[in-house]
Amino acid sequence: MHAFFIACESVACLVSWRANEDALNRERATQTASQRVNRDLNEAQTLAKVGSWDWEVGSDIIWWSPQLYTLTGRDPERFTPGAESFLQLVHDDDRPRVRALLEAAVAKPGETGLAYECRLVRPDGAVVVVHCLGRWVRVGEKAPTSMVGTCQDITERHALQRAMEHQALHDSLTGLGNRALFLDRLDHALTLHKRSGAALSVLFIDLDDFKTVNDGLGHGKGDEILAEVGHRLQAEVRASDTVARLGGDEFAVLLEDTDVERAVEVAERIRDAVHAPMSLGDHLVSIQASMGIAPAVSSTTSPEVLRDADIAMYAAKEAGQGGCEVFTTAMRASVINRTQLREELNNALKLDQFVLHFQPVVNQQTGVVEAVEALVRWEHPERGLVPPADFIPLAEDTGLIVALGQWVTEQAARQTKALQRQLGVPLWVSVNLSPQQLCSDVVGMVRRALDASGLDARDLVLEITESTLLNHEGAIQQLETLRAEGVRVAVDDFGTGYSSLSYLRKLPVDVLKIDRSFVDCINDGPDEAAMVEAIIKLAHTLGLRTIAEGIETDEQDVTLRRLGSDAGQGYHLCRPLPAEALLDRLRERPRISA
Repeated sequence: MHAFFIACESVACLVSWRANEDALNRERATQTASQRVNRDLNEAQTLAKVGSWDWEVGSDIIWWSPQLYTLTGRDPERFTPGAESFLQLVHDDDRPRVRALLEAAVAKPGETGLAYECRLVRPDGAVVVVHCLGRWVRVGEKAPTSMVGTCQDITERHALQRAMEHQALHDSLTGLGNRALFLDRLDHALTLHKRSGAALSVLFIDLDDFKTVNDGLGHGKGDEILAEVGHRLQAEVRASDTVARLGGDEFAVLLEDTDVERAVEVAERIRDAVHAPMSLGDHLVSIQASMGIAPAVSSTTSPEVLRDADIAMYAAKEAGQGGCEVFTTAMRASVINRTQLREELNNALKLDQFVLHFQPVVNQQTGVVEAVEALVRWEHPERGLVPPADFIPLAEDTGLIVALGQWVTEQAARQTKALQRQLGVPLWVSVNLSPQQLCSDVVGMVRRALDASGLDARDLVLEITESTLLNHEGAIQQLETLRAEGVRVAVDDFGTGYSSLSYLRKLPVDVLKIDRSFVDCINDGPDEAAMVEAIIKLAHTLGLRTIAEGIETDEQDVTLRRLGSDAGQGYHLCRPLPAEALLDRLRERPRISA
């Protein structure tokens, strides 16, 4: 019996031991699971750059997770978390706002949580942007006394957002503001202007002939020019002024507290700064800018002020490159007319409204007409004969100039061939090429015109201004190809650009056309005549033929013949005429002068 009790006691001890062991194992498993959860939570917070906190509001005791110490760069052994100590970590500019949010939350426990962004300053001075969330913890029906929450490091996201906002409002090439930013700044300035009457002016800037330079030097160099212009504009205005690139080669400047008189002075400084030579590798480039100024008035909106400045800029372009005009209401009517003309121009070629007039080129030694220059005219059904100065710039702006130039070349070749047959005399024709045409397939265009008309290649001369020729290196190869086939090249308006003897020797040129500005004053004195004589001798030395443009008087014609000019054209000799009228004129008077 004693042994039986001993055995039972042993069994009971074994059962108790196993029960204790099972409980211990369960406790260990629970601890392991809890440790795993804490570890996973810590890893997740670390990956998400999130720190958590628990705030006993009444006692101002705050518990921080390890990640929150890491995020703020504070040592858990030295830093005691609390509402006030946390506020001391907040950036000075953000602290009043965050303090107000905390006070509002404490004032209404259970009602107002927390949700805000702020900047925290680490001990090394680095700034961390955080997004903080907090909610009250309720226990039963009593008002909550504790709040739990998180702080997440959003510095990278905030920087990306700022970069995207900057990109949306700034030009990537120049770093200047873009149109959206400019109009926003102008809106604020106009609001102040309407409230206080402070002066306000907008300056609209457009680079003259930039497309010619861009196409000639390449878009890479063109971008360098735009960036340099942006830098020069900023250097000429105050830090409080706004400079923006609106697109392409258009810029704008917002001048606050600036009346029109002062704005004109700023524009003159900008003009001089932009025109100063720019060094682009092997190239030294000088460009000009046309500018328009629009003062703000109480009835205008920001788009209207910018539009008026744009209108004034176009008026400056029409008055001459590199100028500046102040907006007037009369300019708006002119622009409306220009806009209507632009729309009508797009259909003019389709409706066959263009015609050619021909101005004779007279041999000044024999008086015989040796050539004609083809000049395009627009016969508008309502406006009558529209002057070329009114529609050629529009054709260039719209890109229609390429198609129009092709039509002119084809018609000039065809009609000149007909004049040759009807007159029975040698006759060649010159056709003007625009800068945009030089960027297209000039060789193909000319070949098609010659093949269709039967005109000999030697009877076609292509006229190009010297600045255009020098700025289109790629076009020189096309001209050389055509010259090898017999087509000749003339430099139009010679003497008004910046060509030199070294350039002239390298260019594929056969004819120099002496600009009318030299002919106008040829009899004003010996110096003026000497200048024209020097041009003629230079051309003859290089084996080139000369044509004097714009001869208006018999005295000019006589002087040019005495100086050795080969040929001339102008109203004194013969006005431009349609082909049929020219044919009748030449049948009556084959000799015009000499």
